[in-house]
Amino acid sequence: VNALTSTREPSSQFKVRADTPTLKALLDLAGKFDRPLNIHAQWDPDTAQEVERLAASNRRARLVLSHCGSFTTASDVRGVLERNVNVACDLSARGVPPLQGRAVSHAVFDEHGIKWGWTKLIEDYPDRFVVGIDTVHSWDEYDAVVHAIRVGLLARLSHGTAEMVAYRNAQAWFGLPRRRRDHRASGSVAVS
Repeated sequence: VNALTSTREPSSQFKVRADTPTLKALLDLAGKFDRPLNIHAQWDPDTAQEVERLAASNRRARLVLSHCGSFTTASDVRGVLERNVNVACDLSARGVPPLQGRAVSHAVFDEHGIKWGWTKLIEDYPDRFVVGIDTVHSWDEYDAVVHAIRVGLLARLSHGTAEMVAYRNAQAWFGLPRRRRDHRASGSVAVS
C-alpha cells in the first residue's frame, strides 16, 4: 500500500490508502480462509493510521506488515501490537545485509546483534514476528543475509522465541504441517 520511498524500483514507488474497501475485503477473505494478509506499508504517519483502521475492520484476520513497516521503530511497533491483536510483522529486509547506505539506520538486526528496543519487543510478542529474506541485491549476498538472521537475530533470542520467529509462527499462520520427530535406533530423523 505504500512503497513511495522504500524501494529503488520506480514502477513500485506508489502509495494508496491502506483502509480502502478493497483491502478490507481482502482482509475479510484472508480471515475467512484463516490465512494472513501481508501488506507492504512503509510507516508514514497517515499510512500507520490507515493500517490500524484496516486491522480494526476484522479482528479475526491476521494482518502482516512486510518489513515490519520498513521505517518503524520498536516503539512504533509496540504501540501497534498493543492496540491490534491481529497485527504481526515479518522481519525481511530489516537486517544488515541486505540494507545498505542510509537505510542501515532502519535495521532491526545485523550479524552482531539486535538493535536497541527490538529484543524486548520480540520477546514480549513472540507469536507476532517471523523472519524473511525478501530480495537481495545479488544472490552472492544470500548466504550473508541468512548468516545475519541466524547469528545476529535468532541466536540472540530465547530458545522458545527463536523457534517461533524462525518457523513455528509461519507454520501456524499459513497452515503448514508441523514436523514430527521419528526417533529410531539410528538417531532422530525429521519426517513430514
